[in-house]
Amino acid sequence: MTIKGDDFKLVTSLDTYADAWDVIMKVPTKNGKREKTICYGVNLNHAIQVIINTRIRLHNDVITMEDYLQQYKDNLKSLDIMVNDNKGK
Repeated sequence: MTIKGDDFKLVTSLDTYADAWDVIMKVPTKNGKREKTICYGVNLNHAIQVIINTRIRLHNDVITMEDYLQQYKDNLKSLDIMVNDNKGK
């Protein structure tokens, strides 16, 4: 199974029914963007953390804790909105 967002894909790992996901994200390159596997075989909660942290890391070299936490909350809210907007579809 695959779960898609604008800048990520979660793909079930090892064709099992376990909660194991590979996190694939679009990352910038010199020629645009490419998909890169960020981690393998993580549970859904960890996969969400990886997506958020990768988004923050791609836009910041140095960041204060306050800014990091605010961006983390904003990204978590955007994923929550994406989930809630798709309920019932």
